[in-house]
Parts: sequence; structure tokens; C-alpha cells
Amino acid sequence: MQNIFSSLKTPLLILAAVLLLIFAFRLAKRCAGGGMKKNMQGLKRGNNLEKEFRHHQWMMPIVAVVYSAIFVLTYGPLTNLISSLFQLLCSILPFLRALNVDSVTFAVGIVVFLSVFFGIKKLILTIAKKFKSEDPDNFEAIFFKVFYAYDEKDYEQWFLRARMTEVRKAFKVVYYAATLISTALGTCYLFGFEFTKFMFTNSYNPVFLIVILGELFFFIDGLTNEEYED
Repeated sequence: MQNIFSSLKTPLLILAAVLLLIFAFRLAKRCAGGGMKKNMQGLKRGNNLEKEFRHHQWMMPIVAVVYSAIFVLTYGPLTNLISSLFQLLCSILPFLRALNVDSVTFAVGIVVFLSVFFGIKKLILTIAKKFKSEDPDNFEAIFFKVFYAYDEKDYEQWFLRARMTEVRKAFKVVYYAATLISTALGTCYLFGFEFTKFMFTNSYNPVFLIVILGELFFFIDGLTNEEYED
């Protein structure tokens, strides 16, 4: 069985790489909220608040930075644990020894990182949605009024400042590009390309930066006054 698995290793890795690239693009698009015509009630598919309430996500970039910092500190012990568990699994299923331990540890580590983060994010945004207030004097306003302006004349709610639309566009392009590039580099790392090894160490991983960049983009991906009227 191990010989059969070894002969299928390359095509399986290529298939996994293609699927990983497709998944990364779809995940980035899903997390971005996917358009203004979606249901504007409840949490969006991508774990983001509705666009007209996106200013209440001001805390998520901070959470992303803190979470990534904590994960960096625990990344070494976590990868050691994953590696030990995988080697134990290999003792039960010997054909798995054809897989590279570092690659498996890397992939599982990213899955753990993203799964825990999305769980934390959903919890925080559920609480934020429940207790949100559009009062311009609310203490929250000091965190997002640089990006959002309160319209007390027509709608009595917060809108993304018009001058921030170009910033939003730039963040969107960078976020999508960084997601695809990092996924491609991660795939190369899984294939064992030496030039990518310095990018995926115990103290650094591009996925940390992408999560932070993504939360910054999601925060400013609200509606302007004109977009709301349309």
C-alpha cells in the first residue's frame, strides 16, 4: 500500500495545490462579504456584519493583531504537538510515512489558526451586533470616526467617508493579491521548494499578516451615503 501511495503522491499534491488555490480565493471573496445586494440582516456569510454596520467591527483588526502575536508565541509548541501526533498516527497507518512531516504540520497549523480565529471573530461580532448603538456620542465612535461620518440629517447613522473609498479599494486589491500569492508560496513550501522555507518559520507565517490585513479591509468595507441610497 505504501508503494501505491508513493506513486500517487505527486498527482495528489498537484490536485491539492489547485484545490488550495481555489479555496483561498473563494475564502477571501466570502470573507469580504461578496456584494451589497446580499441579505442585510444578521451576520453575513463571511462572518462580517452587514455593510451599514461595518463600523462596529473596529475591534477586529486589534483582535487579529493580538491573536496573531499570541499564536506566534505558541506556534513552536503547537507544531511540536502536531508533529508528535502525526508520527503516532504514522505508527498506526504506516503508509502515511510517505508524507512530509513538516508539510503536514504546516498545513494543520494553519487550519488550527484560522479555525480558532474565525470562531473568536464570530463570537465577538455576535456580541457587537447585539449591543451595537448608532448614537454619535457612544464611546465606540472614537475608534472609527476617522473612517466613518455620522449623518444626522437624513438617516441618523454612520457612513464610510467618501475619501475612504480609494483606501478601501486599495486594501481590497492588496488583500486578494496577498491571499493568492501566499497560498501559491505555501503550496510551493508543501512541495519542498527551498526558496520558500524562510517565509514559513515558527516565528512568522504569511497567514498572520493576511488575517490582519483582511480585518482592516473588512472594517472599512462599509457603505458610503451614496452607496446606501443606491
